[in-house]
Formats: sequence, C-alpha cells, structure tokens
Amino acid sequence: MDTEAEWSDEEGEWEEAPIPQRSRLYSLPVRGVGTGECESFRSYFWEVAYAHRVKPRAMYLKLIQPALEQKGYRAAGHGMLTCTKPQAFPEAIAYAQIVNLLAELTGVKEIVAASLISISSNFSPVRLTAPILRYCPLCFKSDEPYERAIWAFAAVKSCAVHRVRLVEACCEAPKTDRLKPSQVVLKTGVCNRCGSIGCRCSHPHIQDSNDEEDWVATQFAELVAFVSSGGRIDQTALRRGVAACVKWAGGAQNLGDLCNFHMGVLTGLERKSGPLPLQTLLAIASVRKISLVSLIQGEFQFDDSAPHFVAPRYVHRGPVDSRVYELVRVLESGLKILPTTSLTAGDVAEMLQFSKTVFADKFSGCWTAFKEKNQAFVIQRQTVNRELLKRHIRGLVDDMTKRDSRITLSAVFSEFKAKYGYAECGYGELTTAVREILAERGYHR
Repeated sequence: MDTEAEWSDEEGEWEEAPIPQRSRLYSLPVRGVGTGECESFRSYFWEVAYAHRVKPRAMYLKLIQPALEQKGYRAAGHGMLTCTKPQAFPEAIAYAQIVNLLAELTGVKEIVAASLISISSNFSPVRLTAPILRYCPLCFKSDEPYERAIWAFAAVKSCAVHRVRLVEACCEAPKTDRLKPSQVVLKTGVCNRCGSIGCRCSHPHIQDSNDEEDWVATQFAELVAFVSSGGRIDQTALRRGVAACVKWAGGAQNLGDLCNFHMGVLTGLERKSGPLPLQTLLAIASVRKISLVSLIQGEFQFDDSAPHFVAPRYVHRGPVDSRVYELVRVLESGLKILPTTSLTAGDVAEMLQFSKTVFADKFSGCWTAFKEKNQAFVIQRQTVNRELLKRHIRGLVDDMTKRDSRITLSAVFSEFKAKYGYAECGYGELTTAVREILAERGYHR
C-alpha cells in the first residue's frame, strides 16, 4: 500500500484544532449555580486551594494580594478576611476585584454571578449577614458537603430544602482525636479540629422550622438562585416596586407601621440617598403578600402563604455605654487603613442604635470620616462602572467591525441594548461613553 499516495501531506490539507488557553488555577465548577444551594465564595476559594494542596492563606498571599496591590488596594488584610472568614459581603469594590481575579485565574466565569456581588453592591450591609457560621446538619450528611451561600444571611434561620433549623458548628470529639496544626484540612464541610467529614463529630439537636422560617428561607433561596444565574438587580425597578407598596398601604407612615420600621427608611430610598436593608424589603414583601424577588424586579407575584414577617427594629435608650465610645474609637482607627467603605454614616448610626442627629452630635469625627470614605467609595464605584461600560462598548465595536457592520451612534446603541439593556447605566451616561469610544476609534458620530 502506497502510504504517501493514500495520505497526501499538502499544505492546507490538515487543519489543527486550536489549543484551549490554560488557566493558572484548576477550573473547578461552582456547585449549585442557578439554584438556592449555590456554593459560597469562601467555600469555592477553599476548594480551589485544597485542589492545589495549599492553604487558602498561602494562595491568597501568592496570587491575590500582589494583584490587588498593583491596582492600588492597600487593605490586603481585608481581602484576606473575604477569602478565609464566613461570607459577609464586604466592601463591594474590593470584593469585586477579588472575585474577578479568581475568575480570571480559574477561567470559570460563573464565579462572578455565584459570588452574589450584586447583593453587596445594591443592598445595605446593615444586618445583612449573621455574625457566626451556621449550617444545615442534613445538608452536611450528603456525599459532597459544602457551604451554601444562603446560610450567611442573618434573616435565614432554616434550610430551604430540609425544613430544619440551622445549627452552629461545635466539635464534640475528644481531645485525643484533635488534629495538629499541620494536619488541619481547610475545606468547608470538614471539621478543622478533628477532620470529620460533614462535621459528624458534632451531634446537634435537629429541630423542625416553623412556617415563617420556611417562607423566609424560600425567599432567600429564590434570590440566590436569581442572582447566581446572572439575574440583574435594577434599582429603578426596585424603587418602582416599593413605591407601589407605599401607595397600596396609603403612605410611607402606614407601611412603616405595618412592617415595624421608621418611614425615614423609605424616604431615603425615594431620594436615592442609600440602599434599603434586605430585611426591610422582606418585611414589605410579607405584608404585601408577594415574593421577595418579584418585589426587587418590580413585577409582583402574589404569594398568599406569606406570613407577617416583622423587620428588626432597634431603639437606643438610656446613657451611652463606655463600650460604645471604645467601639467608635476602633472604627475611626480602622477607617485610617481602609481607602473607602460602602458603609454610610447613617448605616453606622443604625448599627449603634442611634439616630443620625445624635450620632453626628456625639461622635462628629467618626460621622465625618464615614461620610468622606463613603463618598470616595461612591466615586470609585462610578469610575469602575464607567470603565467597565467602555470595555463593553469597545467589545461591541470590535464585533461590529469584524462583521463589516456600519459603525454609527444608533447602531452601537441598538447592539448594546440588545446585549446588555439599560439596567446598569443611564441613557445619558451611555450616550457619553459611546461618543467617547467612537471618537477614540476615529468613527464619525
């Protein structure tokens, strides 16, 4: 058999398949994306570190921190807490940089949506997350135990799947079974004291949850599923939904009385002075008998099974405790390290159970510092969003150039609206960005 005649080696006869670009870290899938059981960012970070047989701290210091320092983020320790402590939705900009960097290193783009970064950037951090780590004992008994993102929300008291209350991790293994520091396995779902898989060393009392706890867990599970699947939170639609609820209740005062919060919270939303706490929206949804996600989207889906959920309300009474002065002093010292903060001065006053007037009067230095740092955060977020918008527009212009499409202002508008919509930016901001990119590329308007 004439091999050369059978298989000719002419130029262009064989087309080599393109070699996919390799990621620097393993491309592990994010578990539960698009469902209420979406994996938390901390769990995924630990899973990637464990796959490379390194501690999360070592991976952060080797790969994440240098990249953050190159972008001007000096508070590297804050990012360390993001990757090693329970998910607490920290500073939106720093958190976004860490998430985007990990998505680039692993090549898994689903991390961005699964990290729930849009929740930290669209809702107030006041009473958003629980101060301690909790878990569902039945979820950890599965073949592949991992930490769910929904467990970090302070309002969630039960598991949306098994209808049992969440419990705190507590190792009950004898001291003889405790691991040495060098033997500790940092992996969610594994006890870091004795190495028990699924935290079976703890024997919690499993309690059935009540109807209110089940409803709250279901609402947050739907929210996590919506956000992790790529759903966008539009502040305009959210304000429209809240305004409809205010009109239904006959005014902000009546709605505040029904939900057990001050009407000033709604006034702040109408004036666009700050985001609402998520628990406040949950209380509005329960009173209006609608789902939380439908309220956020501004398109009501009525739920007659919704109980009357009461939003937490704290009123400060009596003289100021000396511990409050100590806490304020610590906050002022921490602000000197952080370049920006997503917390407003009003958020801090609410957490300390003060009115804005009393807090500004008694702690004027802390009030001013938080206002300045928050203003810097807003400006920095606007700059980041503006650069991201320009990047999207440049990509659209490049795609239109490859297709030999006519590059005009209206054509780019149509392409952008079809792909992204106007949820992330206003019409005027989009117009300015498109004009700048067209001028940059040398196209006529």
